[in-house]
Amino acid sequence: MRIMDCVLLLFQKRLDTVTPDPERPCPKPSWNEALKLMGGANFLNGLLNFPKDTINEETVELMLPYFEMDDFNMEQAKRVCGDVAGLCSWTKAMASFFAVNKEVLPLKSMLALQEKRLEGALSELAVAQGQLDEKQRELDLVQAEYDRAMADKQKLLDEADGCRRKMSNATALIEGLAGKNKKQIFQVLISQNNKLATKFVVVNIYF
Repeated sequence: MRIMDCVLLLFQKRLDTVTPDPERPCPKPSWNEALKLMGGANFLNGLLNFPKDTINEETVELMLPYFEMDDFNMEQAKRVCGDVAGLCSWTKAMASFFAVNKEVLPLKSMLALQEKRLEGALSELAVAQGQLDEKQRELDLVQAEYDRAMADKQKLLDEADGCRRKMSNATALIEGLAGKNKKQIFQVLISQNNKLATKFVVVNIYF
């Protein structure tokens, strides 16, 4: 049952007061505490979902003397107490996990920190993107107003150009008509002068 002492240590349960075992060069197992732990309704679930990250160096150091004992192995555990023999490997596996995990924990902490920073950066990016989208909408409205104004301006320019062409055509027409009228008036005057001259000659003949 010394295996259960290691299990108790991992679950951070109280061990009995250290009393030398008369049969072996080690303390007596904490039998009563072990029975309480194994009798609990959640014992098996606790093993399956054991929070391995909670293992600390002190716990592993307390288990090392048990691991160094010659009879703390799977074969001996099966002969003495087959029901809990698997816990012998489990306790050693937890200690091995800690040896690896103590190197990984700083990386996990750094990863968590970087993830938190990334989350903050993404949040800031979302705010900035929202502001950018709002400004883009405002710009689109201004651009639409500008485009309408330019279209209105071009329409006015086209209308003004059309008016200028009409005025130019009208002026040319008026000037053409005016030139034609002058010629006609001159011809009328000549005709009238000729008539007057003829009358003058006739009068002179009779008188």
